[in-house]
Amino acid sequence: MTPPNPLLRRAQEYGTPIIQGNRATFIWEGETAPLLISDSSGWDERPKAFKRLSVNSRRAPLQPLWSTSLTIPPDAYVEYAFLDPDSQEHILDPYNTRSTSNGMGNRNNFFYMPEAAPSPVSLRPSLKL
Repeated sequence: MTPPNPLLRRAQEYGTPIIQGNRATFIWEGETAPLLISDSSGWDERPKAFKRLSVNSRRAPLQPLWSTSLTIPPDAYVEYAFLDPDSQEHILDPYNTRSTSNGMGNRNNFFYMPEAAPSPVSLRPSLKL
């Protein structure tokens, strides 16, 4: 079996998005790609398209591989989801296990940029025994 694309291998091993500096890269594997929705795209107003990665036929993955990136401040907290352009269904990122309720019946994935951390106000206090 041929090794997967380095981006796909990194997504499988460490999850997504892949963060390099102030750039967050999202990966999708499949015949067609969803759209990326987030605060930066006005959610459903201006979804961001994925681009198909060029394929080396000797190392082609089983499914086509797609990616898209956002430039984000280094101290940002970001929620996002994928949107199926045909069904308009919100889809969670299969390479990101972190999700939270969006308050409207769906879930969003989330991540912190390298200089961000959860607010102490949002953390649950630990029980003292």
